Amino acid sequence: MNIQHLRYFLAVVEKGSITSAADELRISQPSLSRQIRAFENDLGSPLFERGARSIQLNHRGREVRDEGLKLVKQIDLSILKIRRAVESEVIRIGYAPSLGGEILQRAIARFSQCHPQVRVEMRDSTGTE
Repeated sequence: MNIQHLRYFLAVVEKGSITSAADELRISQPSLSRQIRAFENDLGSPLFERGARSIQLNHRGREVRDEGLKLVKQIDLSILKIRRAVESEVIRIGYAPSLGGEILQRAIARFSQCHPQVRVEMRDSTGTE
């Protein structure tokens, strides 16, 4: 199952129409319709009763909605915890300037470019520290 498809499905359920959900998601209505069909195909079952100008959840759709809401809530909570863990990381480095301080500073600068969410603190230290 594609989690993005689940999110699209839940947006359609929340908005009550594919067109409204597409506007909210800032994607085209035909594209969202294809994504919903792909989700239904992946699950092996239609989730909506489709009319000429209406779309209603069927029994399976209601079950997928209920479980999907729980799943997405848990995924979002886990993502938040991961981001907080990474963003709050601090690396403290003690170094002796005479033993390669310039090299270390260049390495830290490069590391900081690759990992801007990690704060690096450097401190001049003696050999015994």
